[in-house]
Amino acid sequence: MFRSVYRSGNRLTLVILLIAAAVGAALVRIDWLMLGLGPYFPAYWAAVLAWLVCVGLVIRRQRRWWVLVTAVAVLYPAARVVGFLYECSQKACIF
Repeated sequence: MFRSVYRSGNRLTLVILLIAAAVGAALVRIDWLMLGLGPYFPAYWAAVLAWLVCVGLVIRRQRRWWVLVTAVAVLYPAARVVGFLYECSQKACIF
């Protein structure tokens, strides 16, 4: 029963779900700005990069399009950071 979960084809899916869960848990504790630009940014952006690679491989190899549902949790801070940096570049920054 558990043997099929740990096949090599499912490892990338498990990594995707693990990254989404970790980012979701971080968002519960800290806000998107601290996650995207604060002291946690190297770990967050490394997780986003790993997530993008894993999603690309899973969709290409296994046609599992449902993994894109995890994009909401993983890419939310990234989208907010991009919007924030764009506003700052237009001299409408809150700082």
